[in-house]
Amino acid sequence: MLSYPDYDNSILNVISSVRRYYRTSTAYPTLPLLDDVLGAFYKNVVVILLDGMGMNMAESLPRSAFLRRKISDTLTSVFPSADMAAYTSCLTGLSPNEHGWLGRKLFFKEFCRTIDIVTNTDAYTKGAVTRMSASRFVMPHEYIFGDIANSIIASVQPFTIAREGQVLSEKGNYHKTAISQRKLFDLILRICATDQHTFTFVRWNEPAELAELYGCDSDQVKAMLGDISANLEAVCGSMTDTLFIVTSSHGMTDISDELRIDRMRDITDCLTMPPFVEGRALSFFVKSECRQAFERLFMDKFSSEFILLTRAELFRRNILGRGVTHPKTSDFVGDYMACAISDKSMRFLALNEKPVKPPAAMSGGLTDAEMLVPLAVIPTKQTAKYRPPKLEDITPNRKFF
Repeated sequence: MLSYPDYDNSILNVISSVRRYYRTSTAYPTLPLLDDVLGAFYKNVVVILLDGMGMNMAESLPRSAFLRRKISDTLTSVFPSADMAAYTSCLTGLSPNEHGWLGRKLFFKEFCRTIDIVTNTDAYTKGAVTRMSASRFVMPHEYIFGDIANSIIASVQPFTIAREGQVLSEKGNYHKTAISQRKLFDLILRICATDQHTFTFVRWNEPAELAELYGCDSDQVKAMLGDISANLEAVCGSMTDTLFIVTSSHGMTDISDELRIDRMRDITDCLTMPPFVEGRALSFFVKSECRQAFERLFMDKFSSEFILLTRAELFRRNILGRGVTHPKTSDFVGDYMACAISDKSMRFLALNEKPVKPPAAMSGGLTDAEMLVPLAVIPTKQTAKYRPPKLEDITPNRKFF
C-alpha cells in the first residue's frame, strides 16, 4: 500500500505542537492530541526520534511492551521519507520544499558536483569538494531551539542528544553524545533533574543502522526496540513533570533488488545527467526532445516498482510540502521524480565507482512501511511545583494612544 505525506498529520506537526507549547510561531497545524497533553504543562519536554522505526517495526514489539502500549496515533513522514529530508524538517520546523535538504546525494551547480552531503565529498569520486560544508554553506537554516530558548513561558534550555559520530551543530542548543542506550537515558535523567525548564531533542539512529544490516524484521532490530521500550518504561516511572514524545523521522522497508540505471543505455541516452537524491526517490533531468520516449521507457521497465511524477505534478500536489519553495529545491527537482512503491531501489554507478552491496533495508519511498510512523505520548507524574503561567504573566502590557 502507498501513503502520501499528510502535512496536517505528520512528524512536522509534532514540531508545530511543541513550538505552540513554547509560544513560538509555526506555519503548520498542530496535533490536537498532543496539544491536549501539553496543556497540562511540563517542566521538561523530551522528543525522541527513533530513526527508521515505522509502524511495521513498532508493531513487531509484543503487545505488552511499554512503547507499543503507549502508541496513540499514526503519522506520516515527509517526502522523501529518508534521513536528510525528515530529520531536517524536525530540526527546522520546515517542509522539504522549504528547506531544500531533499536527500543525501544532491547536485550543486555552485560546485558543479553531485555531493554526498553527509561526508561532504564528491558522490562518485569520493574526493573532497571543499573544506566548508557545501550543504550548510548553500542551504543554511535556523533550528527551532533558538525560539524555544527565548520562550515567554519560562527560561528554557534546549539540549540535543545523538549517538557518537553524528554531527549536529549547536544553534541555541547544547549538544551531547551517547555511546549506548544506557548513556542516552542517563543523560536524559541528568538534564531533566535540573531546576531549569528543559527541551531535549533526541535522534537515535540505531533502528535504521541495524535494519540496513539485517532487515526490518530481524531479531537484532526487535531486540534493540525491546531494550528501548524497557529503558523508557524504567525512566518514565522514575521521573516527574516530564513529557516524553516518541516517534520516528521515517520508516523503512526491506530491499530485494537494486536496479542499475547505468546499465540501461536506452534510459541513459534520454538523460542530461545521472539521477540523484535517494535510492528510492530519484530526480531525473531529461533532454527536452526525449521526454515522451523517457516516459514510455520508464513505464515499460519500472511501472510495478516506481511511479513517475512530473515536476509540475510534484509541486502542484505539495508532495514536498507547502510554503515558499527554497531556491535549491527548485534546482534539485528535475523534470521527473521517481518514487518507489515496491521493494526495489535504483542506482546509477559511475564507471570509476566500485560496486557496493545495497543495504538490507532502505527508506525514501512512498510505501506504508516508509511513510507511516507511530506517535507515543508518555506523560510522567506531575507535582504541584510546576503550574502553567498565567496569561497576564506572559502577555506584555500594551499602551494604546
